[in-house]
Amino acid sequence: MHCPHTSFHPLVGLGNGDTVRDIGGSFRDKVLALGGSVAPTKVFKCFHGREPSTKPLLQHNGLLPAASA
Repeated sequence: MHCPHTSFHPLVGLGNGDTVRDIGGSFRDKVLALGGSVAPTKVFKCFHGREPSTKPLLQHNGLLPAASA
């Protein structure tokens, strides 16, 4: 998972109920349940499994070339 936007982006809609449920449950447990008691960078790393980066945001907004597959 890359960023909050890209965590949900691969779903390409809400028709994939199992994946939506899994990602939503992970978001609830690893982000919302902490209620601001943990530093935002630690929450991000827990949810995404990596350090935060501005690269996905810049790519999404066309300011950097899209990542190649």
